[in-house]
Amino acid sequence: MDSNIARERASHPKPTVLSDFILGSQDGIVNVLGIILGLSAASRDVRIILVATLAALGAESIAMGAVAYTSTRARRRLYLSQALQERREMKEIPQTERDEVREILTGWGYQGADLEEIVERICRNRPRSSNS
Repeated sequence: MDSNIARERASHPKPTVLSDFILGSQDGIVNVLGIILGLSAASRDVRIILVATLAALGAESIAMGAVAYTSTRARRRLYLSQALQERREMKEIPQTERDEVREILTGWGYQGADLEEIVERICRNRPRSSNS
C-alpha cells in the first residue's frame, strides 16, 4: 500500500512558487514579444522599442505576481471552506458522511473488514478544531 501512496503523490505534484514563476514568465514573455514585434513593425527607433519592452516587462511581472497571489489565496479559501463544510456535515449528517468515506475508500480498492475498520477509524477520529 505504501508504494501506491507514493506513486499517487508522485503523479499529482503540487503547484510551487517555481511552477508559478515559470508559468507566469512564459505568459509574460509571449505578451512582451507581441509588443516588441508590433513596435518593430511600426517603428525603427530602438529607444522606443527598448523603453516599451521594459515597461511591458514591468507591467507583466506585477500582473503575473498579482494573479499568482490571488489564485493561491482563492485556492486556500476554497480548501478551508470545504474542510469546514465536511466537519459540519460529520456532526449534522454523520451516516451520510460515513457512506461518503466508504464510497471513496471502495473506489481506492479497499473492501471487507479492512474497509470497515478504516471507515470506523476515520469517522471516529475526525479532525478537531477550535470551532468544532
